[in-house]
Amino acid sequence: FVGYIAMFRGVFTRAHPERIGWRESYLITMAALAASRVFAAGGAGGLVLQAWALRQAGMARRVVADKTISFLALTYAPYAVAVIVCGFGLRLGIFAGNAPLSLTVVPAAAAVLALVRRPGDRLDGEIVTHPALVTAAEALRGRVPPDATLIVPERHIAFLVAWYTGADVAIRPERVPPGRRYRLLPLHFIGAGSPLDRALIAARAEPSLIPPLGLHPSHPDGMVLVAEPTWDWIVARLPAADRARCRAWPTI
Repeated sequence: FVGYIAMFRGVFTRAHPERIGWRESYLITMAALAASRVFAAGGAGGLVLQAWALRQAGMARRVVADKTISFLALTYAPYAVAVIVCGFGLRLGIFAGNAPLSLTVVPAAAAVLALVRRPGDRLDGEIVTHPALVTAAEALRGRVPPDATLIVPERHIAFLVAWYTGADVAIRPERVPPGRRYRLLPLHFIGAGSPLDRALIAARAEPSLIPPLGLHPSHPDGMVLVAEPTWDWIVARLPAADRARCRAWPTI
C-alpha cells in the first residue's frame, strides 16, 4: 500500500501540489480501496469516490480524467509485464509447468502489443487549429480561478481550452452560477469594430471593473477573458440589438 500511495501522489501532486500531499494521498487511496471492496461494481466504486475526492480538492474534471487514466496505466502495467514474462517463460521452458499456446504465447503477445503500440497518423477525433489559438488557450493557465467555469460560445475553442488548461468549460451560461462564470470571447463572436469591440475597450479604461484580458498573440480582442460582472457592465451599454444578441448568447 505504501507504493500505491506514493504512486498516487507522484501522479496527482503535479496537477495540484498545494492540495495533494502525503496525507491527502493516503486518505484518498485508502478510501477508494475501501469503496471498491464495499460496493460490488467491479472496482468502479473506488474510482467514483477517488474522482469525487479530487474534485473536492479543486482539481478540474479534465485533469481528474487525464491523471486517473495515467494512474490506472501505471497500476496495471506490471500485470502486463508479468503476463509477458510468465507466458514466454513457460512456453520456452524457462519456468516449469504446463504451457498451452492459448494460455502462454497468445496473451503474452497481446500484452506486448498493448505496451508497444503507438497511435497512427490518422486525425480522427483530433482538432486541428491555428497556432495563435493554441497560444491564447495556453495563456489562460493560472488566470482562471479554480472554481470558475469558462463560458465559450464556440465548441472547437471550448475543447481546445479544456485540453490545454484543464479548466471547466460550458457552452451555455444558464446552468452555471453567475459567481462562477467567466466569458471567453473569440473575435468571431465579438466582431472587429463592432459595438461589443468598442465596449471591451471602454471596459479596460473603467477602474471599477476587472479589465477584460486579451490573450491572442496578434490581436487585442482576438480572444478575450471577461469576468461576469464586467460582462454585465459591457452588455448594459450596448445598443438594443447587440444587447439582445449577447444576452441570447449564440453558439456554434
